Amino acid sequence: MAVWQWDLWLVPRVKVFEYFPNIPEYVDLEWFESIDWWVDVSQAELRAFFNEVLPYQPEQATPISERWGLPDETCIRLMIEEEKITDVSVRIDARNIETNFLRSLIDFAKTNGYIFFTLESNRFVEPEKKCFSDELNRSRAMRFVKNPLKFFEDKPYLDKINKEIRRKWK
Repeated sequence: MAVWQWDLWLVPRVKVFEYFPNIPEYVDLEWFESIDWWVDVSQAELRAFFNEVLPYQPEQATPISERWGLPDETCIRLMIEEEKITDVSVRIDARNIETNFLRSLIDFAKTNGYIFFTLESNRFVEPEKKCFSDELNRSRAMRFVKNPLKFFEDKPYLDKINKEIRRKWK
């Protein structure tokens, strides 16, 4: 992931309500990663939408990963193991916000019962334009795009990011 990209995961809203009566403000990353979010969800619906909004990148695809869009720009990744979806992630290029893409993504999520999750804040993001926009504007990627020099001068912030990265790679 590039510093100018904001990572989100798309998950079925109904699965959140299997565990919580309301959308929680924060969830533990280990808990989030332990859930089989995509049990019994059709790949066809997702692929059809992804094909509408971004170009498929077959030369970069693997048997367990498919990607729409370029890896250092806005892109969507579909992970599949044993013919079942294991992960749906979206990376937003904060250098070049494509409003039509975002509008389509939010509308798709809302219409089809999905919700977003960001590991940056360990929280769910409603598929509402204001919620999505607010979370994007608070993201590291947007902080970098708005003022790269200030971003790199914020030593406590960078130390925190590096600590998180080291924890994820252990």
